[in-house]
Amino acid sequence: MLYTTQQLRSCYGFIKVKLANSLMLCCVCFMIIGCQSNMKPSVNLPNNFYKISDDLSRSEQPTRKQIQYLDKIGFKTIINLRLLHSDRDKLENTTLSEVWIKIRAGNISDEKMIEILKAIKQSPKPILIHCWHGSDRTGVAVAMYRMVFQNWSKPQAINELMKPEFGHHYNVYPNIIKYIENVDIEKIRAAVFQ
Repeated sequence: MLYTTQQLRSCYGFIKVKLANSLMLCCVCFMIIGCQSNMKPSVNLPNNFYKISDDLSRSEQPTRKQIQYLDKIGFKTIINLRLLHSDRDKLENTTLSEVWIKIRAGNISDEKMIEILKAIKQSPKPILIHCWHGSDRTGVAVAMYRMVFQNWSKPQAINELMKPEFGHHYNVYPNIIKYIENVDIEKIRAAVFQ
């Protein structure tokens, strides 16, 4: 098949545009990667660390070194939702206090949520709340905080919980979404603020 000069010029122009677009996309990707690496010093803050409000942040289990850094930058309280592991030994030589509320991801109850939300309300701030991965127990606690303290709707809280970056294990703990869908927020709010 023979091409006319016009067809070849048109094809060449199309290839130049595609090549320029590809090059620009690569540059943008490198810029984003460069910016992301400066967003959070991975050694200092725990993985899955996110600021929820001026009073509350969430993460996975912090190391001793990360807890020392949290103390250095002004955190006052750690709310630990792990069932068997306290942070007490990691808090030595810091001014942080621990509130340890033992909770099972597979057994979320109003009583536990009220206890967590009261701890958030009453503890010195800022607070870091965590469990092992910072995904399921922490996720439901943050969803309840959003609904009770910040008046988020249930769909808003569930949508945030399900964001991939938080790592919620829906296939393992479908009870968490069911709990949020069925919880009586006004009842919980009344118990927290009584």
